[in-house]
Amino acid sequence: MGTPERRNVQTPKPRKQSPNTSRRIRAVSRHTLSFCRKPLERGGSRPEDVRHRTHSLIDTEPAAMFTAILLQTPHWVWGVLAALAVVGFKQTLPRRRSLGSSTTLPLLMAFLSLYGVMSAFSRQPLALAAWVAGGAVTLLLAQTLRVWGEIRWLPQERSVLMPGSWLPLVLLLGLFSVKFAVGVALSITPSLAVDADFAGFAGLVYGAFSGVFLARALAVWRVVRQSMQHDAAY
Repeated sequence: MGTPERRNVQTPKPRKQSPNTSRRIRAVSRHTLSFCRKPLERGGSRPEDVRHRTHSLIDTEPAAMFTAILLQTPHWVWGVLAALAVVGFKQTLPRRRSLGSSTTLPLLMAFLSLYGVMSAFSRQPLALAAWVAGGAVTLLLAQTLRVWGEIRWLPQERSVLMPGSWLPLVLLLGLFSVKFAVGVALSITPSLAVDADFAGFAGLVYGAFSGVFLARALAVWRVVRQSMQHDAAY
């Protein structure tokens, strides 16, 4: 009886990461992704440097680049996200607020939205125009649809009755996501700060959120004014 023939079984070698991929991941890590990205200063990076950095980052594997973005994000950004989530969850319950406190949050978020546009796209005026247009459209829609129509003024307690709603939480997290995405995009491709299409789109989205926030502040003021006029008439 013969000896069975031995077969050479090759053990698959572990797949090594290519040198190009490693360099691309390190290139992403070198970029500090800030929450509020400032536009390019005059006389900053040369166009050829920007193009080289842009192509290097675009060609990076999506999973590796996404991981690098999360690792390079400052820790205080996640603190801001947690704070916004807490504030948003509190808005889901009915509560009594003073006139000042009930309008502070929407006005503050609208201001931060405008600041985000002005700080990121200061050299692209189309962004500001798009912000105004987006805000005007959503402000008009929110008033027409009476999005904040359940707000009530309590004259005996001199306070505003704010109904519970999930909409403020969605708006807060949505605005954070837009600001974070714009910051990441500008960190990877700084030339987008002067790109008309990108600046216009970002300004439009920022303005859309601002319009809904401003509609809430106007709804509070309208309810208080109408209640006071009614009391004065009687």
